[in-house]
Amino acid sequence: MTAHDLPPLLDLTQLWAMESDFPSPEPVHRFVEDFILIWNDRLVRLRNALAEGDHPAAVNVLLGIKVSAVMIGATQLKYVAEAIESELRQGTAGVTKDLLDALAECGTQTIHQLSRKYLHRTSLYG
Repeated sequence: MTAHDLPPLLDLTQLWAMESDFPSPEPVHRFVEDFILIWNDRLVRLRNALAEGDHPAAVNVLLGIKVSAVMIGATQLKYVAEAIESELRQGTAGVTKDLLDALAECGTQTIHQLSRKYLHRTSLYG
């Protein structure tokens, strides 16, 4: 997986569309903040599950990452999580450290972009 193979890191239109489902953007902001707060825990749980050879638990963590990624428009994170899930479901020898590192780095970049471009932005409505 190379950088040019990856989709964009973030598609903010997904968050803006979700905001329109509520009277204010606060619920969406809280969801993004929660995503950021639990990111490291998800990564630790994934690494632990893989280290223990517990593929169902690893897939469960990856599904949570993918669902959240879709909801917040984290297209690249979803892509990387899908690549890891695919490796697990194909029963290959194991998920490579490079793929886990790519997921961790993508998560970190996604969090930085969410913080900078979404949470700390000025109002879209005025």
